[in-house]
Formats: sequence, structure tokens, C-alpha cells
Amino acid sequence: MKAESWLSLLSTSAQAMSSCPKGWDVDHWASLPATMMLRIVRIRIEVKGFRVRQYDLVTTLLDEQTYSADDLAELYFRRWAVELFFRHIKTTMGMEMLRCKTPKMVRKELRMFIIAHNLIRSLMQEAASLYLCDLTRLSFKGTVDTLRQFSYAIYAAKDAPRTRARIFDEMLLVIASEKVPLRENRSEPRALKKRPKPFQRLMCHRSKFKVSKSRKNKGKAKKKTVDKAA
Repeated sequence: MKAESWLSLLSTSAQAMSSCPKGWDVDHWASLPATMMLRIVRIRIEVKGFRVRQYDLVTTLLDEQTYSADDLAELYFRRWAVELFFRHIKTTMGMEMLRCKTPKMVRKELRMFIIAHNLIRSLMQEAASLYLCDLTRLSFKGTVDTLRQFSYAIYAAKDAPRTRARIFDEMLLVIASEKVPLRENRSEPRALKKRPKPFQRLMCHRSKFKVSKSRKNKGKAKKKTVDKAA
């Protein structure tokens, strides 16, 4: 991966600045300058056997000494980790379907999920600091599974502080040893692997729901047939 950068002056016409776009505050839009100095970072990825890929990043971080082009390129390719964080919260921790019915309880349920997520992250941070390993290489799913396995032993040793501390250290060692393999230049398409079940969708109350007469037609519209004789 190679990265280079240069400065570019962005100017906007008076006609474009006169009309405030939808979603913007009028005062905020009027306070924007007519010209803005930007920095363009060009990233080239060369992998043997594949075409060269090129990306252009636009940023307001103009100081090349403080924010090098290589560091900005590395941060750009870390953006997929944000998607993984959402997957961990929703899928790994089971937050895809909220069970509470009232707004107050839903907010409380969301807070509990976020607190649990932060506690697991702090546990991973402690394991990475203790055993000097890269935090980004530790598995969130593996940490959750390890915590579940060791939770019974830690609870059983609640009256034995030394035993509990020893078990806790063993748990941190297991967390630090379960590293995610390096997958450089891996393709991450935004696509679903698992197909949804072809059943009818419950779009109304259960008491008003009507089951399709044909089990083969699971809520789908019937295809119109054309009479060839006509």
C-alpha cells in the first residue's frame, strides 16, 4: 500500500452558497467560508495478480507531519471494524430483536446492552495490556464464550480471593491467546450470506392473521398466467 497527499483549494460559487440545502441550519450554512483548503490523500494498493486499486481521501487534516498519509490510509481501511462492532452488539450479544414493549423499558434494555458491550471490551483491553498483544487481533465472540465458561468457576470461588484471582488470570490468558487471523486485503462485500426463510410475514395482529391456503404460496403474490388458446 502506497499513499501520497497534496493540498487543494475548494471554492464554491455565490449562487450555490445562496441556497441552503435541505437538512442544514440556515445560520450554520451562512457561516461556512466560500473557500476551503483541503488535503487529498491518494492510496494505491498493489497486490500481485490483481489490478491496482486507487482511493482518494479528502480531509481537513492539513498537517502532514502530524497526520502522515500512511497513517490516514491505515485509518481508512480500519473502517470495516466499525461494521464488526455493530455486528457484535446486534448478533453476537443478541440485540437484533428487542423484547421490551414500552419506550422506557426499551431505553433501559439498550443501556444494558451497551454496558455489557463496554465491560467485555474492557476485559479484552485488560488481557491485551497484560499479555502485550494487539487489541484488534482479539476475538470478541471468543471473549464472550470464554467469559461464559469461566463465570461459574469465578462465582464458585467468591469466598476464596486468591483462587478467584488465579482463575481470572487464567481467563485473561485464554482471551489473549484466541487471536483473529490476519486477513490482509480481504474483500468484505456488503451482502447477506444466509437466506431468509420463505414463510409468510406477520404484518398484523396474530388474531387477525390469515394463513395462506397454499403452503407453497407462503405469502407471495401468484404469478399471472396467459391463456395461449386466446
